Formats: sequence, C-alpha cells, structure tokens
Amino acid sequence: MSVISLFHLEIKPEEEKNFLADFVATLSIAQKQKGFINAQAYVPVGQQHKYLLITEWKSEADIENWRKNADHQKIMAKAPRYVANHSIKRYTPK
Repeated sequence: MSVISLFHLEIKPEEEKNFLADFVATLSIAQKQKGFINAQAYVPVGQQHKYLLITEWKSEADIENWRKNADHQKIMAKAPRYVANHSIKRYTPK
C-alpha cells in the first residue's frame, strides 16, 4: 500500500530560483531512494509563488528513511530561507 504526501508551499518571490534548484536536486536524490515511486510539481492557475508537490512512496517507513537521508537533510535545512508558508499531509488508500 503506497503513501501519498501533499505539500502546499508558498515561496518567497525573491527565493524562487533557489527553491526550484533545490527541488530539482532533491528529486534527483529521491529517485535513488528505496521505496520512491513518483513525484510531481504543480502550480495553481493564475497564482504565482505557490506549488503543490505530490510524492508517492511504497511505505511510511520509506518516507521516514528518506527524511533521515543526509543529502535530503542538507537541502531541507535551507527551506526556511525560501518557504513563506506550507502544509503537509499524507494519505493512504482505503
């Protein structure tokens, strides 16, 4: 049973380039991580500096291992510089 994570992010306009660069770097690392299935990024129509990121993992344990990945942690430590607001929710099929 897979787990979907939804990230709603509002990015500081002056930091958007840095956010996008780190997103690409994070995706590259995630794709090599055990249990990673997919990731997609969306922007809302007619709005700027907001993103919906959707990731899919094989299990909660795989997500927790990903969160402990040293390369991932280095990138995530920079997030407060560019994230103005965010929410994260996880979902599993019923």
